Amino acid sequence: MKRLLLAVFIFVIALGSVETAVALYDCVDKNGQRMITDNPPQGAKCKSMGGEEDAIPTDPQQTGAKLNDLYNRAMQRSSESGSVGGGAAYLCLAEVIADVKSSGRPVNPKFWSLVNDAFDRKWSVGGLLNVVERAASVQSVNTGNKSSCTNAMYHSK
Repeated sequence: MKRLLLAVFIFVIALGSVETAVALYDCVDKNGQRMITDNPPQGAKCKSMGGEEDAIPTDPQQTGAKLNDLYNRAMQRSSESGSVGGGAAYLCLAEVIADVKSSGRPVNPKFWSLVNDAFDRKWSVGGLLNVVERAASVQSVNTGNKSSCTNAMYHSK
């Protein structure tokens, strides 16, 4: 019994440490100087060092275009989903992306990573909602007042 509890404890600690890992980005600023940072500056061209192929947009126009693209992908996935809960979860993601765009605030690099993760993996409804909630919290978006998020939560149980 003690071994089982120890194994569970170690697993929870390991899972927690993975969640708080810092994402690093290789950036080139407006002056052509290369830097490695966890917080890309505005206007720099950056790529994730975590193996993601997509560049992290830092220019406001690029950011808006990327958010539009992600919103359209979420809406498409919502309509193509084979379940009510899955469709609602992607609709919830689309609403979060729309809120991030309309806020006008800079987009946290962790948000990009979480949203890409939502598209890149096959998720259960609950797993997808967890990713959406984490992405929303990084950008301080409240999902509690979104009917699609509530609907997805209902269908995930």
